[in-house]
Amino acid sequence: MSQTRTYQVRGMTCGHCAGAVTAELEKLGGVTAVAVEVVPQGDSPVTVTSTAALTDDAVRAAWRSRVTSSSEHPRSERRPAPPR
Repeated sequence: MSQTRTYQVRGMTCGHCAGAVTAELEKLGGVTAVAVEVVPQGDSPVTVTSTAALTDDAVRAAWRSRVTSSSEHPRSERRPAPPR
C-alpha cells in the first residue's frame, strides 16, 4: 500500500531547486514518486509517494544533503529552508 505525504518548503524559487529536491528524495528507499510545485514567493508543496511511511528525519536528511552541497545553484546565496 502506498503512502502520500506533502511537505511545505519555503524559499524554493526555480526548477533547479525542484529538480535537486526531487533527485534527493527519490534516493530514499521506497519512494515511488515526487511532485514539486514551485511557489517562489511562498511555501512550495512537495508531495512524496512511497511504499512505506518515511520518517520526517529521513526526509530532512535527504533535503539537507542536497541543500548543503548546492554551491552549483545559480543563486547559491538563496537556499530554501528545510521542509516542515
